[in-house]
Amino acid sequence: MKKIIVLILAMTIASTLVACGGNSGKEVKFVTMTFGDITMSVPNVFNAVKLEQEFYVSGGPNASITVSPAMEIDLLPSEWDESVAEGILEALYGSTYTDLELGAFEGNVDMNGNTAVYMAFYGINSSGVDRLLQVVRLYNMDKNELYIITLMHSADDEFFTTEIDGKIINSITLKS
Repeated sequence: MKKIIVLILAMTIASTLVACGGNSGKEVKFVTMTFGDITMSVPNVFNAVKLEQEFYVSGGPNASITVSPAMEIDLLPSEWDESVAEGILEALYGSTYTDLELGAFEGNVDMNGNTAVYMAFYGINSSGVDRLLQVVRLYNMDKNELYIITLMHSADDEFFTTEIDGKIINSITLKS
Protein backbone atom coordinates (compact mmCIF):
# COMPACT_ATOMS: atom_id res chain seq x y z
CA MET A 1 0.00 0.00 0.00
CA LYS A 2 2.85 2.38 0.88
CA LYS A 3 4.43 1.89 -2.54
CA ILE A 4 1.15 2.74 -4.26
CA ILE A 5 0.80 5.95 -2.26
CA VAL A 6 4.38 6.99 -3.02
CA LEU A 7 3.96 6.06 -6.69
CA ILE A 8 0.90 8.30 -6.89
CA LEU A 9 2.91 11.09 -5.23
CA ALA A 10 5.79 10.60 -7.64
CA MET A 11 3.46 10.80 -10.62
CA THR A 12 2.01 14.00 -9.19
CA ILE A 13 5.48 15.47 -8.83
CA ALA A 14 6.65 14.29 -12.24
CA SER A 15 3.71 16.00 -13.88
CA THR A 16 4.43 19.15 -11.82
CA LEU A 17 0.75 19.73 -11.32
CA VAL A 18 0.03 21.33 -7.98
CA ALA A 19 -2.93 19.56 -6.45
CA CYS A 20 -5.52 21.26 -4.30
CA GLY A 21 -4.85 20.60 -0.61
CA GLY A 22 -7.45 18.77 1.39
CA ASN A 23 -7.61 16.82 4.62
CA SER A 24 -10.62 14.61 5.22
CA GLY A 25 -12.94 17.25 3.82
CA LYS A 26 -11.29 20.09 5.73
CA GLU A 27 -9.60 22.92 3.89
CA VAL A 28 -5.89 23.09 4.70
CA LYS A 29 -4.52 26.62 4.58
CA PHE A 30 -1.09 27.05 3.05
CA VAL A 31 1.39 29.86 3.62
CA THR A 32 4.56 30.72 1.76
CA MET A 33 7.68 30.20 3.85
CA THR A 34 11.28 31.08 3.06
CA PHE A 35 14.09 28.67 3.92
CA GLY A 36 17.19 30.67 2.99
CA ASP A 37 17.22 30.69 -0.83
CA ILE A 38 14.24 28.33 -1.10
CA THR A 39 10.56 29.24 -0.86
CA MET A 40 7.65 26.83 -0.66
CA SER A 41 4.02 26.61 0.33
CA VAL A 42 3.45 24.71 3.54
CA PRO A 43 0.40 24.11 5.73
CA ASN A 44 -0.02 26.92 8.23
CA VAL A 45 0.48 24.44 11.10
CA PHE A 46 4.26 24.59 10.58
CA ASN A 47 6.35 26.77 12.90
CA ALA A 48 8.47 29.71 11.80
CA VAL A 49 11.69 28.75 10.02
CA LYS A 50 14.76 28.61 12.25
CA LEU A 51 18.43 28.40 11.34
CA GLU A 52 19.92 25.38 13.14
CA GLN A 53 23.54 24.40 12.47
CA GLU A 54 23.48 26.02 9.00
CA PHE A 55 20.20 24.27 8.03
CA TYR A 56 16.79 25.93 7.78
CA VAL A 57 14.20 23.98 9.76
CA SER A 58 10.45 24.21 10.34
CA GLY A 59 8.44 21.78 12.45
CA GLY A 60 4.83 20.81 12.07
CA PRO A 61 2.58 18.22 13.68
CA ASN A 62 4.87 15.18 13.90
CA ALA A 63 6.71 16.49 10.85
CA SER A 64 9.61 18.64 9.77
CA ILE A 65 11.01 20.37 6.72
CA THR A 66 14.76 20.84 6.47
CA VAL A 67 16.59 22.81 3.79
CA SER A 68 20.35 22.87 3.36
CA PRO A 69 22.34 25.93 2.41
CA ALA A 70 23.82 25.95 -1.10
CA MET A 71 26.21 23.01 -1.37
CA GLU A 72 28.82 21.79 -3.81
CA ILE A 73 27.50 19.31 -6.31
CA ASP A 74 28.56 15.71 -5.81
CA LEU A 75 26.50 14.24 -8.67
CA LEU A 76 24.81 15.91 -11.62
CA PRO A 77 21.10 15.23 -12.10
CA SER A 78 21.84 13.08 -15.15
CA GLU A 79 24.05 10.79 -13.03
CA TRP A 80 21.21 9.76 -10.73
CA ASP A 81 19.24 6.54 -10.99
CA GLU A 82 17.48 4.32 -8.47
CA SER A 83 20.61 2.37 -7.53
CA VAL A 84 22.50 5.60 -6.79
CA ALA A 85 19.53 6.84 -4.75
CA GLU A 86 19.42 3.62 -2.72
CA GLY A 87 23.16 3.83 -2.02
CA ILE A 88 22.99 7.47 -0.94
CA LEU A 89 19.95 6.86 1.24
CA GLU A 90 21.69 3.99 3.01
CA ALA A 91 24.87 6.04 3.48
CA LEU A 92 23.06 9.13 4.79
CA TYR A 93 20.18 7.61 6.73
CA GLY A 94 21.26 4.02 7.47
CA SER A 95 22.53 4.90 10.95
CA THR A 96 19.26 6.67 11.86
CA TYR A 97 16.65 4.43 10.20
CA THR A 98 16.17 0.69 9.85
CA ASP A 99 14.23 -1.15 7.15
CA LEU A 100 14.99 1.55 4.58
CA GLU A 101 12.91 1.14 1.45
CA LEU A 102 12.99 3.38 -1.61
CA GLY A 103 9.38 4.11 -2.49
CA ALA A 104 9.74 6.52 -5.41
CA PHE A 105 12.44 8.04 -7.56
CA GLU A 106 12.29 10.69 -10.27
CA GLY A 107 15.52 11.92 -11.77
CA ASN A 108 16.27 15.00 -13.81
CA VAL A 109 12.84 16.65 -13.40
CA ASP A 110 11.92 20.30 -13.89
CA MET A 111 10.91 21.90 -10.62
CA ASN A 112 9.69 25.43 -11.17
CA GLY A 113 12.47 26.23 -13.64
CA ASN A 114 15.29 24.32 -11.97
CA THR A 115 16.44 20.75 -12.35
CA ALA A 116 15.76 18.42 -9.44
CA VAL A 117 16.06 14.82 -8.34
CA TYR A 118 13.22 13.49 -6.17
CA MET A 119 13.20 10.41 -3.98
CA ALA A 120 10.91 9.14 -1.27
CA PHE A 121 11.71 6.39 1.16
CA TYR A 122 10.38 4.70 4.23
CA GLY A 123 12.34 3.82 7.32
CA ILE A 124 11.76 3.06 10.96
CA ASN A 125 13.34 5.59 13.32
CA SER A 126 14.92 4.86 16.71
CA SER A 127 11.52 5.32 18.39
CA GLY A 128 10.02 2.58 16.20
CA VAL A 129 7.95 4.99 14.10
CA ASP A 130 7.60 4.24 10.38
CA ARG A 131 8.55 7.51 8.67
CA LEU A 132 8.20 8.79 5.13
CA LEU A 133 11.09 10.97 4.00
CA GLN A 134 10.84 12.88 0.74
CA VAL A 135 14.10 14.33 -0.46
CA VAL A 136 14.49 16.86 -3.26
CA ARG A 137 17.94 17.72 -4.57
CA LEU A 138 17.38 21.06 -6.28
CA TYR A 139 20.10 22.37 -8.61
CA ASN A 140 20.66 26.01 -9.49
CA MET A 141 20.46 27.09 -13.15
CA ASP A 142 24.22 26.69 -13.73
CA LYS A 143 24.22 23.29 -11.99
CA ASN A 144 27.17 24.33 -9.84
CA GLU A 145 25.25 24.36 -6.54
CA LEU A 146 22.48 22.29 -5.04
CA TYR A 147 20.05 22.44 -2.14
CA ILE A 148 18.68 19.43 -0.31
CA ILE A 149 15.09 19.76 0.86
CA THR A 150 13.63 17.08 3.12
CA LEU A 151 10.00 16.66 4.18
CA MET A 152 9.67 14.11 6.96
CA HIS A 153 6.55 12.75 8.69
CA SER A 154 5.02 9.55 10.02
CA ALA A 155 4.16 7.22 7.16
CA ASP A 156 0.61 6.73 8.41
CA ASP A 157 -0.08 10.36 9.36
CA GLU A 158 -3.61 11.17 8.19
CA PHE A 159 -2.89 14.90 7.92
CA PHE A 160 -0.24 14.43 5.21
CA THR A 161 -2.25 13.18 2.28
CA THR A 162 -0.65 12.74 -1.13
CA GLU A 163 -2.31 16.02 -2.13
CA ILE A 164 -0.76 17.94 0.76
CA ASP A 165 2.66 16.35 0.25
CA GLY A 166 2.41 17.02 -3.48
CA LYS A 167 1.49 20.67 -2.97
CA ILE A 168 4.47 21.18 -0.62
CA ILE A 169 6.96 19.40 -2.90
CA ASN A 170 5.67 20.97 -6.12
CA SER A 171 5.89 24.48 -4.65
CA ILE A 172 9.64 24.31 -3.98
CA THR A 173 11.25 27.27 -5.75
CA LEU A 174 14.80 28.59 -5.78
CA LYS A 175 14.93 32.38 -5.49
CA SER A 176 16.44 34.04 -8.55
